[in-house]
Amino acid sequence: MTDFPKQYALWDEFLSVWPASRLTTMSLDEYSQAGSKESFTYWIESGLDELGSIWGGLVIQVWSVLPKKYRCQSLRHQSLLFG
Repeated sequence: MTDFPKQYALWDEFLSVWPASRLTTMSLDEYSQAGSKESFTYWIESGLDELGSIWGGLVIQVWSVLPKKYRCQSLRHQSLLFG
C-alpha cells in the first residue's frame, strides 16, 4: 500500500531544498556533483525514487530547464562523467 503522507513529505522536502526559483540560479556543481546528496541530479534520480524513477540520462532529460548560460557546460560535464 502506498504511503501518501510519506511521499508528500518527501516532495515537500525536495521543494524546500530545490524551489523553482533556485533552478534559474543554480551553479553547475549544484546541478550535478559526483558524490553529493544535495545536487539537483541526485534528488531527481535517487532522492525522489519513491515517487518514480528516471535513472539514466538525467543530464540530457533535464537539460532544457537549465539556464541557457549553463547548457553547454552541462553537456560537456556529462561527457566528462559518462564518456
